[in-house]
Amino acid sequence: MTNKTLLYWLFQFVGWGFILFIGFINDYQTSNFNIIRALQDGLIILLLGIGTTHLYRNFILRKNWLSLKVIQVIPRIITGSIVVGLVLLICTQIIVLVIDNIPIYKLLNPIQRIENLTGQFITVFIWSVLYFAYHFFEKSRNQEISNLQLEAAKQKAELSNLKSQMNPHFMFNSLNNIRALIDENPELAKKSINELSNLLRGSFNSNRSNLIPFREELKLVEDYLSLEKIRFEDRLKITIEISKDALSFLVPPMLIQTLVENGIKHGISKIKNGGEIKLSAKLDVDFLHIVIINDGVYSPNQQNNSGTGIANSKKRIELLYSSKSSLEISNKDKKVHTFIKLHNLTN
Repeated sequence: MTNKTLLYWLFQFVGWGFILFIGFINDYQTSNFNIIRALQDGLIILLLGIGTTHLYRNFILRKNWLSLKVIQVIPRIITGSIVVGLVLLICTQIIVLVIDNIPIYKLLNPIQRIENLTGQFITVFIWSVLYFAYHFFEKSRNQEISNLQLEAAKQKAELSNLKSQMNPHFMFNSLNNIRALIDENPELAKKSINELSNLLRGSFNSNRSNLIPFREELKLVEDYLSLEKIRFEDRLKITIEISKDALSFLVPPMLIQTLVENGIKHGISKIKNGGEIKLSAKLDVDFLHIVIINDGVYSPNQQNNSGTGIANSKKRIELLYSSKSSLEISNKDKKVHTFIKLHNLTN
């Protein structure tokens, strides 16, 4: 039994026990108080109250009321409280009729029955409000925790990317290549400096939003690949095929760039003759399908930066999209295939 289940039953017994205590105090002040009768009635109300509200709870869960908005829940709470209160009243009266052998006409006093129904309605209504308030509070807290986890994962990805881009090896290669180009090809050197600047600026600025247009992410990828092309020269072949309707689709910043960088750093760079990296993306209704294919071999159990980057990317997708999106990596024909499926969060 989970802690939530134990807490539910604890509140059930404490809540209905408190109601019985109030009724017991009121009955004690009357002249015809009978402790045996009071205990008997109290046990009946306790069992019926817990039983009916528990069935009501199961109905709420089955109809998925907890996922509705507050404005949608209010009329359901009122209706449900009236129905459950009526059922509770009828069951109580039938049991009293059988146990005490009271003539049925005494149970049909309309004024007393209305008063009793009102009391039952108020009791069940308070029970409903407390039950929904607890779940709405828990849902809000879980959403806040999820947002914090997403932000933490995002920050971790940004720091990891920035660290890998600014590590001495990367910076040395990039700047050394640019220096060699200054005399040979000044225009290309200038272009490379701009690309390096854009890439670093993109890393710094990516914490401003959870989502950015795919065209902005694609620009970072292209800048990164352009710099790597200078280093690898003919050892690196690049193919990019992006549908126009995919450019405005919102994606997590630095997600695609991280996976492309991962493919080159832990795939192509380890192959003597280099290899090819392909990036494609197309829109399918509410989903963006992104495919990254690079030469190399993916080893999921290998403990290196590759595993960390992939695990971090998967966690970001899980936190942001829940189960509606995915990231899968597999080996096929000596190539690593990375499949990304992202749901449109704006719909």
